[in-house]
Amino acid sequence: MGNCGLFHFFDAIQKWVLVFTGIIVFVLTIATVFLRYVLTMNVLGLDEIILLVIFWQYFIGAAQGSREDSQIKADMVSTVVKNKTVVAWCHLLARIIECGVIGVCIKWSIDYILKDMSVMPYTVVLSIPLVLSHAVMLVGFALMLLYHIYWLLTELVNVGTLKKEEQQA
Repeated sequence: MGNCGLFHFFDAIQKWVLVFTGIIVFVLTIATVFLRYVLTMNVLGLDEIILLVIFWQYFIGAAQGSREDSQIKADMVSTVVKNKTVVAWCHLLARIIECGVIGVCIKWSIDYILKDMSVMPYTVVLSIPLVLSHAVMLVGFALMLLYHIYWLLTELVNVGTLKKEEQQA
């Protein structure tokens, strides 16, 4: 994905967050099972920490998938249509729609955080502010939009290149 230092920085941070959250979820899950089923201790609150960490893992992982352009796609156009230009235009339209949907999700995330800030809901046992888990939705969607804009521009260049090739042929 380009040679932009910002993209490399975000990639390093995202991968670090994914590894760190994966380790935390693994350790806390093992601890919960051991304490609950082996030592028969009640471990209230550990699931709240796990849920918070999983939120971060999920949304940063989704951003990483957008960065790598490895999200699951149902691209039937490439199999049905053989004209490369038509396929490129369809992919460009799909990228525009993706950016629009992510933009709506960013708006919803901002609204959600603003509501959290006014109400300040907390988890039941440990009183962890829910805004900590909800804030990552905005971070994740913002990163996804950044990456999808990059892929949109890449698709736009692809359409331009194919158009020039057609004109020269």
